[in-house]
Amino acid sequence: MLRGDGSGRFVSVTVYAAADVPEGVAVGDFNGDGLADVALAHYSADLVSVRLGHGDGTLGPSIWFDLDASTVLARDLTGDGRSDVLVVHGYGDSVSLLRNETRPTLQIASLGEGVKISWPDWTGWGLECSTNVALPNGWSAVPISPGSLGGRNAVTNRIDGATKFFRLREL
Repeated sequence: MLRGDGSGRFVSVTVYAAADVPEGVAVGDFNGDGLADVALAHYSADLVSVRLGHGDGTLGPSIWFDLDASTVLARDLTGDGRSDVLVVHGYGDSVSLLRNETRPTLQIASLGEGVKISWPDWTGWGLECSTNVALPNGWSAVPISPGSLGGRNAVTNRIDGATKFFRLREL
């Protein structure tokens, strides 16, 4: 992998082991963290591998799928906002779908007198808030502005002394 320096040049080369010579590559966010992940088709080994990105130009270890694959494509094929992987088999006579069923997680960052809460911009998920989790009907939707930042929804909440609980809920 060649890592760019932002000016059109490459600064370093990182070599990752593969099962064979990969025939196809696809890039998408496969775990909802907003970072680029990589899927590879290993045709002669009858395998597909996925490596999750760390956001610093490096990738994690391979996650292997036992599939005959000549190429892979990363797209939201199910309309839920998540990158799925379409696997083309052999000579293109059949395909398989690796459906992304990752559940989103909240990321929280301190902003001095408040917090920023973000989560993947996926269809069918909403942020809720409560001041008392013991009340079953005590949760209310947190309004968010349309659009997203880097594929993530985000809200800021001022810390005002009241205890607040947040959760993501599938709508």
